Amino acid sequence: MAIDTSLLSSLGLLVNPGSSGANGSGSSTGAAAGAAAAGASSSSGSGMSGALGQQDFLNLMVAQLKNQDPFKPMDSGQFLSQMAQFGTVSGIGDLQTSFKQLATSLTSNQGLQASSLVGHQVAVSSNVGVLPAQGGMQAAVSVPSSTGDVSVDITDATGQVVKHLDLGAQASGISQFTWDGTTDSGGQAAPGQYAIKAAANIGGQQTSLGTYAVDTVNSVTLGSNGSGTSLNLGSLGQVDLSQVKQFL
Repeated sequence: MAIDTSLLSSLGLLVNPGSSGANGSGSSTGAAAGAAAAGASSSSGSGMSGALGQQDFLNLMVAQLKNQDPFKPMDSGQFLSQMAQFGTVSGIGDLQTSFKQLATSLTSNQGLQASSLVGHQVAVSSNVGVLPAQGGMQAAVSVPSSTGDVSVDITDATGQVVKHLDLGAQASGISQFTWDGTTDSGGQAAPGQYAIKAAANIGGQQTSLGTYAVDTVNSVTLGSNGSGTSLNLGSLGQVDLSQVKQFL
């Protein structure tokens, strides 16, 4: 079983077997070797090779204090330094455990909060909306400042504009609208996904606006293995909670 000789050396338990000195240094060497053997045995019992746990560290520290040369006692500064290092390592381990518990708690709280959204509508950052078989496509645009000219183009998969909507004057913020599925030619568009492009005249310049799809939350999926909480929407499917711009 390998022993962490660097740690034993720092603890003063690694003594040169060939050295000899006055004032009981030989007996101190034997005691230190016995303490090292005890530490190795303890490590073997825990199934670790060359690694010292908390109890091993304390056993070696006590053995060192018991078997030190009374005429050359351990330097108090070195002893305090060893204790501080051990305390730091132990503290980091406790801190990591606390952070894991906090992360678990936050994830659970986030899941509980997200579950309250079931049945409600949310505005999700997206340039694509879904026209259902029945009813209209709900969407929204982000207006940075009040304007009297907001327009939206609904385009199909080929990029062809199927509907042009004039929303007129809008205040700054999120402005919702609904497309009933009728086309500019007077027909009825097929259910499915359509791209949304919005623009407004702001400060005399035609400016593109951010668009959002509005959908209903059917269920919530809690994150695992580092993934976040996601919402399962009626038409858009699964989206990350961070994509939600506004709860409606």
